[in-house]
Amino acid sequence: MAKSDASNRLPNVSAMQLKVCTDNENDWVEFIELCAISFQESAPFVRSHPDPVKRKAFLMKYIKHHYETELSNGRAGLACVKMQNAFGREEIIYGSCCQYGHGKRTESDQGPMRELDAIGWEKNEMEDEWLELQIHSKMPYIAEFLNVNIMHGVYHATLEEYKGKGIAKHYTVPAITVIFADGTRRGILDGAKPTIIYGVIDDYRALGLQKLAGYDEIYHFHNTHDKNYIKCINDSKEVNQNEGFNCVFLTCRELGGNTPDLINKFKKVFLMKSHI
Repeated sequence: MAKSDASNRLPNVSAMQLKVCTDNENDWVEFIELCAISFQESAPFVRSHPDPVKRKAFLMKYIKHHYETELSNGRAGLACVKMQNAFGREEIIYGSCCQYGHGKRTESDQGPMRELDAIGWEKNEMEDEWLELQIHSKMPYIAEFLNVNIMHGVYHATLEEYKGKGIAKHYTVPAITVIFADGTRRGILDGAKPTIIYGVIDDYRALGLQKLAGYDEIYHFHNTHDKNYIKCINDSKEVNQNEGFNCVFLTCRELGGNTPDLINKFKKVFLMKSHI
């Protein structure tokens, strides 16, 4: 076997455990730290926080803020793959977080982020507001119209030393599936309804992985930070580097029911809602 093949081989799966970690605050803390480290070279954050020192500190506070305002208190599910490290401690080597439905943000202190990087924080806020207006806010309407559950696949992250070994490809769908099952057990999701999982990809490197995990690309948008402007570029796929948000992919995966039929309905309703 070639060396490159060996380096990309999935580690011993029997030593890994996929667990629902939604109720474990310590796991959330570890997962937030994992995401903050994993997203250091993510294009949107490199763009908004070019200084790597500021970016490292900012991301930790930013993801913690996101957790506190939108994901905590049972609003999202967390599933993690755990494995013992060299010191005998069980650690998260991969984690997936899905938000159940979509609700309003709760208040949280923004001061620490502003103090770290005020300009970068404002850029992130503009991008978050654009995503809320153009994508997330439409989901409750679509869920009601199609009579489905909708979950948002928020974060997927892999421990640095396990990247490139097929961990995320292997576990993304199982992690989402156990989060879905746990959501139905808790009565948050209606188990009698199909469930649509969607994600927003704002970094080209993540697109291939999500497609391998079974997601379908639905729309490709450019954003100029003008709330009244949205440009669908499904046909040309051109990237204007002068725009504030170079690429957003709305993707979708469905649990239960007839996948192609429901995905097509989702596309049509999203497009209809986008032009109201």
